Amino acid sequence: VVLEADVCSKKGRFGFSVDVDGNVIVVGASNVKDVTGAVYVYRRNDTMWVKEAKFESSKEMDRFGRDVSVRQDRIAVASKGSVTLYDFVPTSKSWMQAGVSIVNEECASSEYWFGYSIALVGTSGLLIGCPSGNNSVGTVRYFTRDPSTGEYIEQQIVSPFDQTVARFGSRISVDTDDENVVAISTEEKRKGSVFLFTLVEDKWVEAARIRSPDDGITSFGGDIAVS
Repeated sequence: VVLEADVCSKKGRFGFSVDVDGNVIVVGASNVKDVTGAVYVYRRNDTMWVKEAKFESSKEMDRFGRDVSVRQDRIAVASKGSVTLYDFVPTSKSWMQAGVSIVNEECASSEYWFGYSIALVGTSGLLIGCPSGNNSVGTVRYFTRDPSTGEYIEQQIVSPFDQTVARFGSRISVDTDDENVVAISTEEKRKGSVFLFTLVEDKWVEAARIRSPDDGITSFGGDIAVS
């Protein structure tokens, strides 16, 4: 099966970011409309994948769709300096924006901005990478959703024990079998490392570090997945 955008040139970067959960695939095209960006949602219907929704940004150079994440009935979309959430509404069988976007100006102007990487966790959690935060050591912000208001509240600034690394939070991956385990990668003098964190009493705790096995590898951790 080949998924294609309705209107998206090669420069639109359709497929720059992708995530899948069950019968739903979310595809980012961060360069559509002069780098404004767009996100496409597909749902499997028997043997066919049907486009269910398209999200767009109205902000120029927003890079909307730089990263995407889908879990159950939630979708998160990253853009430059912000993250927008969407909920699936069963009664109308449509996706609706969930409140206002989460914004952080700490590293919005950097090449490695807030929202450079994202991952939804369980039914209410959200991890947002900010690789330029903390003087370029990098941080990951952990949010949970208030069930009464629907607002996402920051609970923790996640960072590694080793504060000499660079761009922690460049990639985030949640274990598909155990959502209490997450992998977070970094660029350490272009070699890279991957850190494993576990959720203990609602706090992410560093559990292990995987270093590049070969000094010749320059982008170790450039993409990661946990299962």
